[in-house]
Amino acid sequence: MPSEVPQHQFSLEVFRWVYDACVLSMTAQLLATELTTLFQDSKKKNQDLRNAAEKSLSELKALPQTSEAQLVAAYEVQLKVLQALPSLLQNYGAALSGQLLAAAFEVCFLLYNSKTAVVSNTAAAVLQQLVTTTFEKASSEDVNAVDDEPVMKVPILNGDISIRGAAVDAYRLLNDVCLMTEGQRPKFLSMGSLAQNLGLELLESILANYADTVAAHPEMIHVLRLRLMPLVFKLISDKMPFSLTVRAMRILQAILGRLVFALATECETALALLNRMLDPATLLWKRVLCLEVFQGIYANPTLVRSLYNHFDEKDDKKHVIRDNLGMVVRLVAEKPNLIGLGQQSSSASRPNDDYGEQAALQAGGIVGSIGATSSVPETEGVGISMRWSNPRIPCIDLPDKAEAPNIPATYIYALALTCVNSFSDGLAKFLLPFTSPSEGKSKRKRRTGQGNASFQESSEVGGEGEQPSTRRRSFRSRKESVNPLSLESNALYEQIRTSAHMVENCWPALLAACSTFLNAALDTEWYHALIRSLQKFTQVAGLLEFPTPRDAFLTTLGKHAIPARRATATNLRTSTDPNSRDDATDESDRESSPGPGLRSPQRQESIDWGSPAMTTRNLLCLRALLNLGIALGPSLQQSWSIILETLQQGDLLLPQSNPALARQQSSNQSRQVQVPQDKDESENGEDFGVEVAAAETAAARMIESTKDYSDSAFLEFAQCVYKLLQLSSASMVGSAAESTEEFLSPQTPSRKHQRYPSISQSPSDASVLQSNMFALAKLQDLIQFNISRLNPVQNENLCWRYVTEQQLCIIGAQTENSKLRVKTAETFTSLLVAVASSNEHEPTERDISRAKALGALSNAASTLYKDVSVSSKDSQNCNSDIHRLLLEALRAILERCGDSLMVGWDSVFDALKSTFSVSLNTIDNNEKELSNFQARSLNLVRSSFGSLQLICSDYLDFVPLSCIPLLIDTLYLFCSQTLDLNISFTMTSFFANVSSFLQRQHGILKFDENFEAYQSAAELAEMVQTGPPKSQKSALWLLLVTRLSEVVDDHRSEVRHTALHTLFRVFDDRGDELNASAWQHCLTMIFFQILRNNERQYSSIRELNFERKDNTQEEEWNKTAALVVQEIVQIFTNYFATIRSSPHFSNLWQELLSCLEHLLNRKDLAVSTSAFKGLTHIFEELDSIQAIGNYSVDEAWRIWKDFNPVFHLSDSSLKDGNQSALMAYLRCFAQIYRLIDHDTRNSYAGNAMPRLYSCLENAHLPAYSSDVDRVTPVQQGVLENLKLVPTDKFDVLSQLVDCVADIVKLPFRRTKHGQESTCVAISKSAIDLLQLNIQNNVEIASCQLVTGALDALVIPIQSKYGRQAQGKEPSLWRAATTAATQILQACMPAVQRFVHSEEEVQVFWDLVIRFINGILSADCESYDKQELVPDDEEFDIEAFLHIKKLVVPSIGSSHIADDIRRKFAEDIFEKSQIHEPHPDDLARPGQELLEGLKCDHIGRTEDLPPTLRSKMSYLLLDELFSLVSAHDGSVERVRLAQAAAPYLLLRCGLTLKAYVYDQPLRGRIPQPWSQKKELLYILKKMSELDLEPRALEDTAKAAPSHKKHLFKLYPLLTGALKAAYWSEEATKAISDVLDVVGQDFRI
Repeated sequence: MPSEVPQHQFSLEVFRWVYDACVLSMTAQLLATELTTLFQDSKKKNQDLRNAAEKSLSELKALPQTSEAQLVAAYEVQLKVLQALPSLLQNYGAALSGQLLAAAFEVCFLLYNSKTAVVSNTAAAVLQQLVTTTFEKASSEDVNAVDDEPVMKVPILNGDISIRGAAVDAYRLLNDVCLMTEGQRPKFLSMGSLAQNLGLELLESILANYADTVAAHPEMIHVLRLRLMPLVFKLISDKMPFSLTVRAMRILQAILGRLVFALATECETALALLNRMLDPATLLWKRVLCLEVFQGIYANPTLVRSLYNHFDEKDDKKHVIRDNLGMVVRLVAEKPNLIGLGQQSSSASRPNDDYGEQAALQAGGIVGSIGATSSVPETEGVGISMRWSNPRIPCIDLPDKAEAPNIPATYIYALALTCVNSFSDGLAKFLLPFTSPSEGKSKRKRRTGQGNASFQESSEVGGEGEQPSTRRRSFRSRKESVNPLSLESNALYEQIRTSAHMVENCWPALLAACSTFLNAALDTEWYHALIRSLQKFTQVAGLLEFPTPRDAFLTTLGKHAIPARRATATNLRTSTDPNSRDDATDESDRESSPGPGLRSPQRQESIDWGSPAMTTRNLLCLRALLNLGIALGPSLQQSWSIILETLQQGDLLLPQSNPALARQQSSNQSRQVQVPQDKDESENGEDFGVEVAAAETAAARMIESTKDYSDSAFLEFAQCVYKLLQLSSASMVGSAAESTEEFLSPQTPSRKHQRYPSISQSPSDASVLQSNMFALAKLQDLIQFNISRLNPVQNENLCWRYVTEQQLCIIGAQTENSKLRVKTAETFTSLLVAVASSNEHEPTERDISRAKALGALSNAASTLYKDVSVSSKDSQNCNSDIHRLLLEALRAILERCGDSLMVGWDSVFDALKSTFSVSLNTIDNNEKELSNFQARSLNLVRSSFGSLQLICSDYLDFVPLSCIPLLIDTLYLFCSQTLDLNISFTMTSFFANVSSFLQRQHGILKFDENFEAYQSAAELAEMVQTGPPKSQKSALWLLLVTRLSEVVDDHRSEVRHTALHTLFRVFDDRGDELNASAWQHCLTMIFFQILRNNERQYSSIRELNFERKDNTQEEEWNKTAALVVQEIVQIFTNYFATIRSSPHFSNLWQELLSCLEHLLNRKDLAVSTSAFKGLTHIFEELDSIQAIGNYSVDEAWRIWKDFNPVFHLSDSSLKDGNQSALMAYLRCFAQIYRLIDHDTRNSYAGNAMPRLYSCLENAHLPAYSSDVDRVTPVQQGVLENLKLVPTDKFDVLSQLVDCVADIVKLPFRRTKHGQESTCVAISKSAIDLLQLNIQNNVEIASCQLVTGALDALVIPIQSKYGRQAQGKEPSLWRAATTAATQILQACMPAVQRFVHSEEEVQVFWDLVIRFINGILSADCESYDKQELVPDDEEFDIEAFLHIKKLVVPSIGSSHIADDIRRKFAEDIFEKSQIHEPHPDDLARPGQELLEGLKCDHIGRTEDLPPTLRSKMSYLLLDELFSLVSAHDGSVERVRLAQAAAPYLLLRCGLTLKAYVYDQPLRGRIPQPWSQKKELLYILKKMSELDLEPRALEDTAKAAPSHKKHLFKLYPLLTGALKAAYWSEEATKAISDVLDVVGQDFRI
């Protein structure tokens, strides 16, 4: 740019060039465009005009300068021009003013009219930039305070004003835009007109971005007042297009937000206009736009307060805010069916949703609800929901849209709800920070930004995904809330006052609107927001101390916390003070507004009187109500009843709403109501159980917050809780009210609350009881959180006095419901336990509290039975239950503070003794009738037991010594009670604890010479109280053991036995401290007296049961006697030296034996066991007989001999039968035998052995045991005692052998008892003992002794495999075989040497043959252990070979009968058979032995199995050949050969005949190997045998002397030869035998 040219001139030239270029570029284009438009518009209107336009357009296109390329170039020029303007504005913006600015606007306006969208939009953007630049310069000028010369004067409302600088351009631009928007000619710009939309858009931009600049210039405000506001009013009120109306609304919204005070009158008019446009006659989209404007207003709490202060608080102004809220109330009630209005809130739903049926029924489909038919479009749903109620973009944000969009039918209701919520939120956000106590500045700022702490914690109900808090907040740090109206010195006090005025005057309309929405169909988000706003407004009203709106909103929340069919129109009615408005308090549940003609929709009561279930929405309302109780608690006074009664009714309905809770509370409930589940709730993941938990948490926190209340506030709350009780006694309620008035301070205002009826139409006793239970539960929680307040440390504690008096009044009311009294007692006892266990105070004050608590407990127990005579049975049972609770509370107190309890022990024992209805004076008078010791009830006994158990086990060291007699007597009472057996015998063990305690406290006992004079417990108790200090200790201990010994006389065996054990344990602990005289006294007056009492009781019971078979009681007393004897003997053995030193020991011994004899006369095993054990233990302590004398031992032997336990009765409870008794009996014999001399032993042996054997014969086998492998204790004891018998004399030895032989035979005798006793092990041991006794006394052994031994040993040998139970190795038969062999080997010379009678010899050898037969015999087939047969066979072979040496050839003696020898040969023959012979081959009875070989029969072809003991058979076959073979030719040998020869022939003939008859039938089948082997072996032995010549009788033909047996068998040999033609081996063997025959015959 040339330097000589001014800048403004250059700029002017540039803009002129730009302007000309735009005009030239647009001329042809505009002309063509206009003609085209004219052509299109005239097609159907005027044919001539259309033809002319078409012709002109063709000629214009034919011009060479109007080519398409030139048109495109023109568009490019326009765009480049617009693109150049921003650069010019940036570089030369400061010089852009006046005409230059006007030229720039003209260029943009000119290009904005272009039909090309790109050019038009670019021009609009540049226009916005020009406007921004113009007002930005004006704003900068105001900020920098540029002092330029005024340029011009402009008129304003009150005259003219001079303006300068950039403000001139801004003013001109604003004025011209307003003029052109109105359709008038501008004054500054040269353009004639402006599109109205563009003008409104530019005006909105100016007001939105530079409202402060406009407000600072009166001339601009004047332009707005003169030009813009009328235009806006016209555009809004007239029927204008949608886009113009939207832009006008946007301008109005900007003015209301930023220029409300500058244009106060106009804004007032505008707001009134907006309120009127909410009328149903207005178009829907206009109403929506109006509400969207108000939505923006309510979203700005500061603006709301300003509007309210400027308009509503002025008498001469319109109430724009209140009117708007009134219009909202009317609006929400227009179409109830559209929002799903019903009896209670439901979930919004669409008709095609699968879950919408329930919501549709609740909204408009059920009988009695509003709008039975719905005209809701199918595309939309019923109710307000985020899914369809809100459009994607609000209408006010659609200024460019030509037509109104499709607006959801429920969108306007969603806007109304948003306005209500925003109004409440704004009040809460502003006022709640002021309610906190004074804090530092930084904290106040944070609280102002975050809100009140209690509000933040309690107000947010129903948030998505909210979980109940697991951490309880401490309320001790919270101070009392401040009323914001009291902050007069605060800088924002005027706004506080305005806000309070808003609350006081707007709450009816707000309540009406909220009430309607509470019954509408809302989705979860909307409903949660509504509840939050209700809670916030109620909290604000309460903190401002406006009771009327506070109670009205509390009542509304309470009504909607209960299902609709339960909450009737009179359910939640509250009356306030007389100065409150009746229309707001008496009908607070009715929707109302201050505006005229606003009526709430009428609701009809449903005819369904069922029990609807609570929903999560009910729980949300309930939780909000509870949170309000937390936030407003100290100031609620009597309004607490609203919250508590609602909570009470919710508690009644909750089990019906939750099936799980219902099953827990009533398993037999006839009907379970399903929980309604909303779709929105399920989608948001809310769960009914979570809401229940949240409500329970809130209720607990509400009760917990009372610990920070003042005493007066606490008493008010407690009074409201007690008023929840529906008592039958009116005097109790009156006394409660009077006591509360007495305790409340005079300054505390009291507001009456009218209690609303029960939730049921006709409350039943069950519902009343449940309501009372709820009240008592809350009272219990209240006491729990206020223990510190209720602690009676001070002499006068009003709270303690009021609470305890009310509770005792209910507890003592005999006419009240039992459950109510019991629940009250539970609360009362929990209070006592908490007070007594509190450690918050000094020890002195703590003792005072504990004494009062224990005293109150004892008094409560004593007052229960004052009016028993006039009480009913149910009341008496209730008294028992309450008494039990008091005793359990006593136990809890002892558990928590028993180790530090210094006072109140007398109250403790008084409370324990209240369990019984008898005094201790009766006991001391020895009136021992059971009725005198009767306890009141079993539950009381058990409850007292726990406390007494604690005292005796843990807290004895803390009981004063003066209370020990009371403790002993109390223990005796509990031992004597008959209701609980376990407690009785458990209590007896505590006597030992007391004894140990006395030992620790008093040390060693010292008995003087006068203590024997005290015989009874009463005398001892008197001595404890009045005797000298030295005697008191001993007397106290004797009182203890005397009381305990009296328990031993109890009719219950368990108690007796436990008492006995405890008694003897006490003596065992302190027995070393007793001298001989003391033992003499204790044994005589206690222990022997116990035995005498036992005998007396046993005799009386036996007389009563003489004719009855039941002897259970006798057995029990026998057990007791046995136990007494056992313990007395233990004392004798432990302290024998001290007792022996007594000068009266002989009398003690005689009395002991006399008692034992009396006990043994009962013939009971248990008693016998104890008696003989006692004697045994006493004898074990003696070294010699001189210690007690011969006479004492003889008396003991007499008792042993006369009272054998085998003849005593068996106790069915003894698991081991008579084992224990017999063992004691046997051990006693051993000790007696130990003490007596040798001669006496021989004299006692004859009487002892039969009794010892009877012990074995009649002993019971112990349970789950066996005597196969090892002997039982009794069997072992008998054997040991038998070993003690001397054997130096023949008669004693003979008796001993007979006794032991009988023992050997025991396994083979039938048992006498149910459980079989094998006696295998004892038999083996007896075999060893028998062998030992005979071998050790061979010199005096006779044939008679050996015969007796063999007679016993043969029995197990012959039953080798017949008895399966043989025990461990060696088996019974092996042991017997070995013993018999050893006995014969040792005694055979002596037997043959001595001269015996023929009968004795025959008996002896008969037993020897039986013994041999037993060795040879074996029933292998029945033996289950076949694998042991070969080993047993070897053992038998060895034994046979051994015994054969002793028998052969002695058995051939002439002193032995031939029958014995034949029996011997027969046994060998039978056991030598390898295969079973044919039955026809054996001689029948009466035939000759070989007669069977002559008969014919059919042969056998089956394979005969060989015997399992083939080795033994071949050995016996050899022995049979050996017996008949030629030896030395002695007479003994000849006799044996003659006896065996027939059996040899039969043995060989059987084998040959079997071959002759069987082999031909087999043909060429080979003979079985075992049979072939046997045949060949016999043929060989036959040919080799040299027969004793005299063994067989001579035949007719003289036969060779040594081969007579072959002649006898020759026919069979020849037959066998014929049969063996197929077997070369058999043929050869038979031929060899025949050759021997021929050689012997010399053929």
